[in-house]
Amino acid sequence: MVSVKQEGPLPEGARLYKAIKLAIVVLLFSSFLIYFLKINLWDYDFWFHAATGKYIVSHGHPPDKDPFSFTSGLPENKNLLPRWEHFVLGQYVLSQPIFYEVFDHAGPEGMIVLRSLLLVLTLAIVYRRMVRSGASFPVSVIFLFLLFVVLSIASGERPVLFSFFFMSLLVSLLEDFKDGSGKKILWIVPVMLVWANMHGGFIIGDITLIVYMTGEGIKMLRDRSSLTKKEGKIFFITTGAAVLVSSINPSGWGAFIVSFFPNYKILFENTQEWQSPSYFLMNKIWDYSNFRVYDYAVLLVAFPIILAARNRKLDLNHVMLLSGMAIMGARSLRLLLFYAIVFTMLMAKEFDIVAQGLIKTRRAHLFAKKGASGIGLVLPMLILLLVLGMMKDATVGFGVATRTTVPKGAADFIETNRIEGNMLNDCSYGGYLIWRLYPWKQNFVDTRSLNIKAMKDYEVMMAAVDGEGAEKNNHVSVHKPLWEILLNHYKINFIVMAPLGIYGDLFPLTLKLLEGDKWIPVYCDRLSVIFVRNVPQNLALIDKYGLSTDTVYNTMIASASTLAMRYKVNPRFLISLGKIFYSMNRKEDALKAYQYALKRDGDPQTREKITKIESEIMGGKGI
Repeated sequence: MVSVKQEGPLPEGARLYKAIKLAIVVLLFSSFLIYFLKINLWDYDFWFHAATGKYIVSHGHPPDKDPFSFTSGLPENKNLLPRWEHFVLGQYVLSQPIFYEVFDHAGPEGMIVLRSLLLVLTLAIVYRRMVRSGASFPVSVIFLFLLFVVLSIASGERPVLFSFFFMSLLVSLLEDFKDGSGKKILWIVPVMLVWANMHGGFIIGDITLIVYMTGEGIKMLRDRSSLTKKEGKIFFITTGAAVLVSSINPSGWGAFIVSFFPNYKILFENTQEWQSPSYFLMNKIWDYSNFRVYDYAVLLVAFPIILAARNRKLDLNHVMLLSGMAIMGARSLRLLLFYAIVFTMLMAKEFDIVAQGLIKTRRAHLFAKKGASGIGLVLPMLILLLVLGMMKDATVGFGVATRTTVPKGAADFIETNRIEGNMLNDCSYGGYLIWRLYPWKQNFVDTRSLNIKAMKDYEVMMAAVDGEGAEKNNHVSVHKPLWEILLNHYKINFIVMAPLGIYGDLFPLTLKLLEGDKWIPVYCDRLSVIFVRNVPQNLALIDKYGLSTDTVYNTMIASASTLAMRYKVNPRFLISLGKIFYSMNRKEDALKAYQYALKRDGDPQTREKITKIESEIMGGKGI
């Protein structure tokens, strides 16, 4: 009989080390959870997701046409990209009802918990994969922290949260199979089926599967695959089936078409989440004191460094997948999040190997051997302290972000006073107004951008484009600015606007409305201004709630000033202040605002404004 050596109990020091590691991990994940829980429900898009979820629950299917915007139903606004509308309305057939049911039964608290759990579960799956791959404890914690910082910008309550979760799960299942975890890979088929009905991001999962299939095929042809023939057969059948079942969703392969066909490019050009990280720096929306800037840089630069250091020892699947995702991540903030998840899972162990290879001298080896336990605890503890430091003001309020992104006051005013007629609304607020006012009131546009014609007209009106235009009035041609013609064309009776755009720009339409007497402000707070058309049907409302233009100006000044101090490199808030002061004929104040803006951006147009105002001031003094 062959004797088997029984492992004895761990030494006291080893047990203590293991207990401390466990405590650090528990505290880290608890901190992550609390950090996400303390963020109020804020995302602009959540509300139309919840409203569409309510529609799906009520009707038993997603809408065929946009039911929420009156502009979509107009014959002159025939949709130029109907496939986009069909895709957007159908791609969330499972996630939107979940959002609605959670919010309907548990309120904002339920949605905040759901969002936080999805993000923390994503981090947990990634951490588990790093540990299983053999990455050391300190390296796993460092990489986990880097991913946490990236995901902290993804706290919006959107179906893309499911894509983050499923992406981590998919890669984990693929890697587990390669490590010999048997039939777990069969789970990727139902994973892809569910994911394809949760969010259009499932195409990233399909691309991942195709990359793995291609990589394994190349390795088999070169006799370098670690899979046996039987395992290879299971692998290719299962991954192929997973790709095929992902087409079982209301849009079929529509996600691929809208993502890669050039005629849909216009939909992504001005969307915040599809801009590159460098865009936010170059346009001074972020500054270099933002920790995430360095986090993104580390993640994007680390892969080519590891690739060079490890030479041909990296798995071909990993090289192919991460090379493509790194390029996409450098071009898009949204795709950078997916890259960060996959990079963290696959490169922690490789980084560990590179780091250990740098220890070459005997003395360094001795130090590493004796100090490994200490270093292995000190670094994770420092990261834990850093995370706790990020949470020094953390309070879990389970509220709605009515001070920053949710125009509750404006919606209350519209609903209470039952303002009749068509509405022109700020695009960002369209989703919340759907949730609050539909079916009694339809919006003009929202961030879904379903109808390109309506979106273009919206942009013309918000930019107060003068242009050349004329409209018929009692069969007489009357020349008017283009923005005014469009307001009349759409029979707009009231307008709901944000005082400032999300980056601090002032909407020219606001100043145009304040300059004349055809539109009267009846509501104003830090988030929104409501104008009604100065016509007999609105006189009672105007008499009761009409505001002076100075009230609106001063509210805008307060908002722009506060945000200019908070975002210390962004010149737009100061430029907006300059425009407001100039409209109020406060030229000295306008000059100061433009001068401060010039220090931030050095833009020639700002310099021209300063020269113009200085000339007017000097002329006014008779010099």
